[in-house]
This record gives sequence, structure tokens and C-alpha cells, in this order.
Amino acid sequence: SEIGYPNAQLLDQKIIVDHKTAGMTVSVKIEPGNQARFGELSIEGAQIVRPDYIRQFVPWHPGELFDSRKIDNFRNDLLLTGMFDTVALEYPKQWASDGLLPITLHLTERKHRSIELGMRWSTDKGFEGNVAWENRNIFGRQESITVTAELGQIRQEVDAHFTKPHFLHDKQDLLAYAALAHEDTPAYSGPLSRFSIGLQRPFSDSWTIFGGVPLEYSQLSDTAGTRHFFLWGLEAKVEYDNSNDRFDPSAGTRFKLSLVPLLGSGVQNIGFMTSELTNAVYFDPIGDRSVILASRLKLGSIQGLSTQGLPANKRFYAGGGDSIRGYSFQLAGPLSPDDRPLGGRSIFELNTEIRARINDSIGAVIFLDGGNVYDGELPDFFGRQLWAAGIGLRYFTAVGPIRLDFGFPLNRREDVDDVFQFYISVGQAF
Repeated sequence: SEIGYPNAQLLDQKIIVDHKTAGMTVSVKIEPGNQARFGELSIEGAQIVRPDYIRQFVPWHPGELFDSRKIDNFRNDLLLTGMFDTVALEYPKQWASDGLLPITLHLTERKHRSIELGMRWSTDKGFEGNVAWENRNIFGRQESITVTAELGQIRQEVDAHFTKPHFLHDKQDLLAYAALAHEDTPAYSGPLSRFSIGLQRPFSDSWTIFGGVPLEYSQLSDTAGTRHFFLWGLEAKVEYDNSNDRFDPSAGTRFKLSLVPLLGSGVQNIGFMTSELTNAVYFDPIGDRSVILASRLKLGSIQGLSTQGLPANKRFYAGGGDSIRGYSFQLAGPLSPDDRPLGGRSIFELNTEIRARINDSIGAVIFLDGGNVYDGELPDFFGRQLWAAGIGLRYFTAVGPIRLDFGFPLNRREDVDDVFQFYISVGQAF
């Protein structure tokens, strides 16, 4: 029934086993029915999603020999869009003498709008909250827009992400991003505005490439005073992800490499390139997800300018709940005489965790983080590293684990580092 004969029926089946020769004979009688070819496709239940967009997913041409595998692929591709609760295809038992089999697609659309709330709290950054509104079908062809407002002691930001799938190619997305922000970090403070546009395309189940054009205007104050920059350039990024869970992976690898050459004008004309690599690995040694070994490596380098010549927000910084836990946000690196972060042109970070499940709802973690930020273009692996160790709890929910971590600096600097840092957020640290 896969190819050409949708109503094939099994009429009889006989199996004869010969124990002396250890052989078996199978006789099958099949009634193939009439041969069929794909006919007209009718769509029922599409209300907001446009029918011409749905037809882009059809993997056959009218008049082509019927193939039930293409029916299954069509259904699965529509479900993967996330636009529909149900997708069903049906065809009649009898069809016209021309052999064309009409197909009817029955759809139930999902709700296309949603609101998301989030929060996190830590001893170094205080409270951070965000609210996001998303429309996953703004123009009827799966175009999505997400508007997020974030309010925290460190950053206040409003941003919008727009995605248009299947842009100029079936597997290619158009991505656009715009943001207005004000940041008040230990290293710098002031307003920023950002915009970028680019194309993203997967070239296998695990690999994705992105190329885009970023623009940014900033007016930031740091240890060198207040400077403003207008930056523009290119961004190229390649990602590999075969992990088995977006929020709580137990196996697989996540790899990302980005290259961002930028030119700028403002106080002075500048040009530099940022290279960054991150690689995270997850391993389940027992096989039942009761104990997970996780590790992440981050390397970065900036070429073309001195640390002081770089815009303050384009330097590398380390420390905080998403970096080297146990050291305050941005403080795991070079400091000025008054203990303000100076940032650097290169970075090295290493995070390791042992994650253990106590029961279905509760888990425990022990971790070791380390690394530093350096003034040179390349990390100094043989120089001083800042290490921290800690413990944590995880409460597993339907949307991912809630994380509580205590980090203790092992290279505590007098009058700079606290005895410990405490972090609360949603999702694993990496």
C-alpha cells in the first residue's frame, strides 16, 4: 500500500515451518485494488494559517503515483511547525476512473499568542524579571514576533525578535532583532540600541549556520569616561546541537563558533573582530538519567584593538551565575585600583557539574567553575586562574528545572569577593 495501491488488502496468509531443515515458507495472498495517483488536495480547518502556505509543505505533485510515506511526511512536517493541535489526512475507498485520488486535510489550529513570565535572583545582580508576548502566526505564514520587556538592577531592556520561515528557500529563515536598553553594570553604564538582520539555515539535523548584519549605538561610561560608538559589520555563526533535551539535557553535545568583525565611528574610528567558541558535553554514565556529568568550555578572543580602545560592552567579562559562579558579576578578571572590572580581549572558562536526581522532583548538583579574563588577544592558560566550587538544588517542573546554586570562591580576593554567591533561576546553568 506504500506505493500506488492505497487500498491493498491482505486476503490470506499461510506459514509452514519445517523443523527438520530449520526452514520456513510464507505464502501471502494480496488484493492490490486499483492503482491510484495523487489528486486534488482539499484543506479544512485552516482559519488563520493561509492555505497557500500549507501547500508549500506538500511533498507530491498532482498526478504522481500515490505514496503513503509522503502522506506521513506531510503530516509530520505540519505538526513540527507547532501551528496545529491535530493534523489528519483522509482519502476515499473509491475514486474516479482517471485514477486520481482526492486527499482531504483536516486541521485544528493551536492558539498563536502566548505570554511568558520569568524571574531570577542572585546576590550579585539582585532581582531580574521579564515578561514576553509572542504571536507565532502574525501574517498567516508562520511568521513569529516576540516582544520582551526585562527589568532588573543591572539591565532594563525592551526587545523584539521577528522570524519569517522558508524565506527564499524551504529550509531558510529570515531573522530580525531590535532592542533598546540601559545597562548599569559594575564595569560600565549607559544606554544602548541594537539591530540585526540575517539568514539562518540548517544543513543537517544537528548543524545550523547563520549570517547577518548587526548595528549598534552605545553611549557608555566606564573607567575611561563617557564615549559613544556607532558599530556595524558582519556576524557569522555555526552551531551543532544533538543534545536530547533543550532545558535539561542528559546526553549529547552543544557547540557554537561565532566570528563578528565590526567597524565603528564615534570618539574615534575603530575596527576589531571577536571570535568566540563554546562547547558543552553531557554524559549519562548509568543510562537512567539518575547521574549526569556535564561540562562546558568557553574560549574567546578579540583582535584589532587594545582593551582600552574597545567599547566597554564589547570586552570579555567573567563571573556570575552564567559564568564562574562564586565570583560576582563581571568581577572574575582584571580590576582597576578601585576594584571596577576592566574587561579584556580574551577569555577562558571551564564549568563542570555532577547532577544527581534524588527523586522525580528533586535533584542535587556539585560543581567546579574556573577561568579568567586576560588583557592579551589569547588566553593565558598558564597564568592565574580563578576557581570556585559549589553545591545546588534542582526542582524539576514541566517547563524545566528551577535552579538554586551556592558558589564559593577558592581564590578569594580580600575586600573584593564575598564568601559565597547565591543564584536562583529557571533552567540548568548550561
